[in-house]
Amino acid sequence: MTEESQSRVGLTSSVNGKRLTVRAEQPGARAAVAHPSPPVDRAPDLADAGLIRRHGTLLGAAAILIAGSAIRASMVVQDGLGYLPDTNFFVNWTRSLFQHGLGGFYEATGFCDYPPLFVLVMWGLGQGIAGLGESLSNEHLLRAVLKIPACLADLAIAITLLAEGRRVLGGRLAVAAAALYFLNPVSIYNSAYWGQVDAIHTAFILLSVVGMARGRWGLAGSFMAFALLQKFQSIAFVPLLLFEAYRYRRWQGLGYVLVGATVVAAWVLLPFALSGALPDVLQRGYLGVVGQYSKLSPSAYNVWHLVASPGLTDTALPETVLLAAADGRASLPADGSPLLWLSWRNLSLVAYTLGVALVLTIYSYRPGPIARAGAAGLLGLAFFLIPTEMHERYAHPAIAMLALWAVTGPWKERLFLLLSTLMLLNLTKLLPADQLATHIAAILVSLFIIMLVWMGLSKRRTAASPGAGRDAPQPAPEVKPRPSLIVTWFRRLTYVAVVGAFVGGGLIAHAARDSRAMVEDENTVYLSELSPVRAKQGWGTLQRDHSVGRRTIRMGDTVYLRGLGTHTPSTITFEVPAGYDSFVATVGIDKGTNGRGRARASVELDGREVFRSPVLSGADADQVTIDVPLGAASRLTLKAEPTADGRRFDHVNWALAAIVKAR
Repeated sequence: MTEESQSRVGLTSSVNGKRLTVRAEQPGARAAVAHPSPPVDRAPDLADAGLIRRHGTLLGAAAILIAGSAIRASMVVQDGLGYLPDTNFFVNWTRSLFQHGLGGFYEATGFCDYPPLFVLVMWGLGQGIAGLGESLSNEHLLRAVLKIPACLADLAIAITLLAEGRRVLGGRLAVAAAALYFLNPVSIYNSAYWGQVDAIHTAFILLSVVGMARGRWGLAGSFMAFALLQKFQSIAFVPLLLFEAYRYRRWQGLGYVLVGATVVAAWVLLPFALSGALPDVLQRGYLGVVGQYSKLSPSAYNVWHLVASPGLTDTALPETVLLAAADGRASLPADGSPLLWLSWRNLSLVAYTLGVALVLTIYSYRPGPIARAGAAGLLGLAFFLIPTEMHERYAHPAIAMLALWAVTGPWKERLFLLLSTLMLLNLTKLLPADQLATHIAAILVSLFIIMLVWMGLSKRRTAASPGAGRDAPQPAPEVKPRPSLIVTWFRRLTYVAVVGAFVGGGLIAHAARDSRAMVEDENTVYLSELSPVRAKQGWGTLQRDHSVGRRTIRMGDTVYLRGLGTHTPSTITFEVPAGYDSFVATVGIDKGTNGRGRARASVELDGREVFRSPVLSGADADQVTIDVPLGAASRLTLKAEPTADGRRFDHVNWALAAIVKAR
């Protein structure tokens, strides 16, 4: 090494991917010379990595779509798979549509409660099968073809999740979201195995949510209209659409939604209008569905498994409400208190309305594409959990809506998988999952509350997820909605309504407690408190403090808190406790028969008849008051017998049936 070289100090740095060498000499030496070293281009390595990631994303998406489609296809072609009560309806409706057309379909078909879009789908499938030269008498072919639209809707949902997920989260998380739905046992079971069509309106709802995210309000309204025309349950998501349209575009946004929905509705309903079937499809598909399955929960494991008997008629009144309204009385006029409006059905609608308002209020503080998907999922879950008359399949849209939300965090994904597992158990209600009904309902309600709180406490996401990968596009910041006085007051009124509901419930419970103390009498024992020695009847089972239809006992214009509900022919026998002097009751036909039913009632003591009523008619609201001395009798038997017109609607109530002591 020379002396000159020893006097130099070498510095190397990197600028814009190229090495830059700077040599500074010792004092007295020549001026430093700066020159770049030969460039080292690393771009091919980065490009290769990005290419691999993109190919991996495409391969993953393709694998998911192929696997999910293959599973569904294997189920569709296999003969004998499906829930026959539903698929039989679809098969018979398709044949009737082909034979009678839209104009004669409803007159020839006694029952069809599906909205117009699916009726058109069945009509089109029947025409297509016949056009290919196949016979509609081929049951296997017809059942397989009728499953195809829902399976195609599942595929459309997966592709939509891929496209929207890549836009907001990146390719890898988009693939994960599509997998969470398309490979989910719930979606496979519903469409390909069960043979139901919930995936069709779910696809339209998801497309409407995507339209909201992109500010296409007319398109969002059109897709929501398609969903409503396919299944009435889609109404659960309309509040989110209206809320978002107003927040972003005020009345103009709502106008776009209305125009889009009107155009679609007119297009779908036009064939029914031209064939004269429009009144029938509206009545059977929409107006007649409320109260059609008048139970608290026909088959959904929801909140009603926690608070009451799920088979109870939802027009019945809760005991707490009855006691509060009675104010110490054992019976009261049907218009004797405004609290008598609070049937189970009306209470559920109030609670559901508050739940929807709460979801929208919390969402409005932290909006965004992922939060919007989460809010849509919660609205779908709230619709399943809170209103009465729910079926096991009505939470299906929530699975699709929550897929994008679930992939943004590990705990969210775990909650989603748990939710899917519980929904699958609910779908398998025909298997011995009934024993877990209470547990499933409790966990589902807990999941809803956890996700609601999570939405309220989580920070707003403004960038792509850290796990989205380098291929994830950086989304443009979402346009913020303009401040609105109506939205502000909506939030405030929601909080006031929720607090008011809790306060009102507490006041009713307090009044019921005081009323119970006044109703109870140590000298009176109601037969509904005793276990009968024998109870046999022609239909249903003996009901305590309800009619045989599991409604609140009502005869004429009077509501009764106590009594027995039975159906002719019936025989109910009780052991008479010692020390009681007489049997009292008011017997008649329950008002729930809408004026139908005729019967006779009789009372026997130790096998000897001591009372026989005239013919009791539901049309005349006949009621007979009974007061029979017991003497030394040890057994009391109540009988209800049909008349010559048969026993249909013979819902006989023994209201206020009790044994009493002389005072």
